[in-house]
Amino acid sequence: MTAVSTPPASLESATLEVAEMNCASCVAHVEKAAKAIPGVAACQVNLATGRAAVQFDPARTDLQHIAQAISDSGYPAAPQNAGNDSTNAEVRRVEQQAKESNAWAWRAAVGILLWLPVEAIHWIRQLFVHAHHVVPAQQSVMGWAALASGTAALLLVGSKFYVSAFKALRHRTSNMDTLISIGASVAYFYSLIYFIGGLVGAWPPPGEHELYFMEAAGLLALISLGHWLEARARQSAGRAIRELLELTPAVFPNPMPGSTRMFSRAMPASCAVAARSARNCRTSRVTS
Repeated sequence: MTAVSTPPASLESATLEVAEMNCASCVAHVEKAAKAIPGVAACQVNLATGRAAVQFDPARTDLQHIAQAISDSGYPAAPQNAGNDSTNAEVRRVEQQAKESNAWAWRAAVGILLWLPVEAIHWIRQLFVHAHHVVPAQQSVMGWAALASGTAALLLVGSKFYVSAFKALRHRTSNMDTLISIGASVAYFYSLIYFIGGLVGAWPPPGEHELYFMEAAGLLALISLGHWLEARARQSAGRAIRELLELTPAVFPNPMPGSTRMFSRAMPASCAVAARSARNCRTSRVTS
């Protein structure tokens, strides 16, 4: 006869606030870091809310050790403050999402301003001015403009991606920013070496169309624009949740018959469940 294993009754559940997650790979890394701690039975990460729900055995580990393990994997984590109600937690989350959205909007605007005008002028010149005549990049204003704008984009826009990729590398892992950093770096430094080598006479000078400074800048600009759109969508969803929570009355009467006790919005979940059950029973008796 096979024995059926049952989960330990001593497991506790808690919620952690996790920062700097931006893709499914980040979710997998956070869950892996948490589950590697002895005593952690389960970990579920919500990318949209930036939270991780964990179940653990308090006899073998605690919430601080789990948060530290997640932080060491490259994603700052901290236990959610149980003293604040859900409305305050949502307010903090919405404010953080607004800050993140504004930061990505700035990067996207700077990246597009550095990339799009130079890219548009380059293609106009290629199609109509120098369609049948290759101009060495070192002898062209556009060649130097592409070098300057590409360098500025790499420093001003790409710094966020490089910092994130370096953090992942320190923890012997990778993320989406790693791929973006590699792509932008290959395009930029290939062009830089080709440009400088042609300038000093190490090899024939490249033409404008043989350099990829603008491709590096365009990649960073468009990815930043995508991050901004994603952050705006999260911000809108968070705002909707906050507005729903604000509709909950701060204090409401106990629906139990004959009781004069008042419940607050921050009452324990068990009390809320009991209140809803009692209200449903009364409603069913009236309607029947």
